[in-house]
Amino acid sequence: MFESILWRIVAALLIVFGLCAGGGVSRTEAAVTPRPYIGIGGLSWEYELEDLEDNFAATGGLVKLGYQLKYLAYELRAGGGGVDQLDFPPIGEVEIKLEHVASLLLKPGIPLGRGPRPPGWIYGIVGISNLKQSYTTAQGTLSESESGLTYGLGISLGVGNFRLFGEWIRYLEETDDNLTTDVDYEFSGYSFGISYLFN
Repeated sequence: MFESILWRIVAALLIVFGLCAGGGVSRTEAAVTPRPYIGIGGLSWEYELEDLEDNFAATGGLVKLGYQLKYLAYELRAGGGGVDQLDFPPIGEVEIKLEHVASLLLKPGIPLGRGPRPPGWIYGIVGISNLKQSYTTAQGTLSESESGLTYGLGISLGVGNFRLFGEWIRYLEETDDNLTTDVDYEFSGYSFGISYLFN
């Protein structure tokens, strides 16, 4: 488990440094204006258990608040919602609900275009997330909260102050001990929505 986490950290750092290294530009180019932003969108999440052929999957929502520099953005985001259920032997029918996922992220990237307000941005994502989900079975309902490494990729495109964004993020990889037997799981999601960048 430790080696897996270490490998993910290394992979995330390679994304960070690779994107930053590829973003070098001439000193004569106009600087990108630092800008705070807010965003709202959908979160299509998937909860994958190693011993289950089918995955839990549903769609919720998210909000985010950040600060955009030339090659880096700082972001806080929170999402939640969505319920799915599957048959999980020997427990039987299990329902999983995403209570929340909250993340603190760094987003190193490359502007798509020149000038102080480029029309797009492609970026890596690395940070930490706290995930809380609830489980409902015939025996009752319980919930758990886990935190861990988060990484992913994204792109944003737009005109003026508005940006459409699309992202893939692996929010968490953990071992779940609430389903009778310890199992490894992965929680990932596709995000899509719109952001507004303030002047």
